[in-house]
Amino acid sequence: MNDPLKRSCSNFSIDKLATEKLLWNRWADMNSLAYLNIIDYQDKMKYSETIPWFNVPYTDEEIRKYSQVNVYMAYQPYILNKIAVSDNILVSQLIRGMLHVCNLYSVVFDSDRKTLFYIDVIHRLYEKKFDDPVAFLNLWNSFCGNSKETKINVLGSLVDRRQDKKSTIILSYILKIAQAAQFNFWGMWFKETEEDYLCFCPVTIALLKGNVDHLAMLLQYGFEQNPGRVAIYDKYYHHMHNPVYSWLKAPLEERNPGRNAVVTEVLLFLIQILKIKSKSKLRSLAKCFRLLWSLNAVPFVTESELMDEIYRRFQDPPRGLRYRSFPYTCRQFINLVGCYDKVKPQGSTEDIQPRSLQQFCKYSIRKTLVRSYNLPQGIKKLPLPKKLQGFLDV
Repeated sequence: MNDPLKRSCSNFSIDKLATEKLLWNRWADMNSLAYLNIIDYQDKMKYSETIPWFNVPYTDEEIRKYSQVNVYMAYQPYILNKIAVSDNILVSQLIRGMLHVCNLYSVVFDSDRKTLFYIDVIHRLYEKKFDDPVAFLNLWNSFCGNSKETKINVLGSLVDRRQDKKSTIILSYILKIAQAAQFNFWGMWFKETEEDYLCFCPVTIALLKGNVDHLAMLLQYGFEQNPGRVAIYDKYYHHMHNPVYSWLKAPLEERNPGRNAVVTEVLLFLIQILKIKSKSKLRSLAKCFRLLWSLNAVPFVTESELMDEIYRRFQDPPRGLRYRSFPYTCRQFINLVGCYDKVKPQGSTEDIQPRSLQQFCKYSIRKTLVRSYNLPQGIKKLPLPKKLQGFLDV
């Protein structure tokens, strides 16, 4: 009696041989035959039993693309090691060579791979204390260009993670060189056109994560919250897509957000406070909140404003909402306002009052320095007493 398993294996062997034969015949007619010596088929042979032969590239276009990517992937560690052991004069040449090879092979990577390689290069350049703004700008244009996703990934890879000394140092290094290159940091330093803002706000991420060092670094270089913070709140409250969250974020989505946007954003932050159990984390969040308020010219939000907004929103209360991690009744939101005492900035009162003249001056001077690419180092060049210079800084 014939064994069906053996018969199946036999058929598989015939199909595999036929596929290999077809593959070799097609390769023989390829103009890209010269690329074959570059492709590493030795490793593929090790997995020939588990990876079907039809996964091996065999069209002219596939062979060229596969070989180009493999050449460049082998080139990356080589160039990174060379940068690590070379002097700064040679580093500039290596960067030009690396970008030339990148353009020569027209290698197209996904945004995640671009981000990883870009950050790897930046790490090597930081270790070399390399500070050539032109080389930095060329690197950015080659690896990131106008890709919004890559722009977000690069900054997010440093800010949107647990705070550590190394990421803060690299963030400072990138900001310093970008400023020297007079490179408006992806439209986040100041807005030039409607397209400048991405759906990303690094300041809001640092705030919600309680990353004091990251937030201080961003603010020191003139970053502010931007319209992209709505996408950040969506990310943090994605499990709370309900009518209550919708009305909380609605004022932030307006083209020219008003006072309601400021008030409801404070409520969103208090919800984040409510979820925190760690006292040290709570202190970090409070410090971030106060730090942000210390640099803007907006009047402090009062408890009365928070209460009025809650009562106004709950005149027609939503029904059928039961979210343990999210307040969904008027009473729960009123209790939430009790958390405001833990974080509200020093000097806030129960009356809505304009900020001081000093605060307006501080805000205006910092904005002017940002637009001329002179923040924070320009503060020390101002003809002011050291005490006032310290007031202008973060």
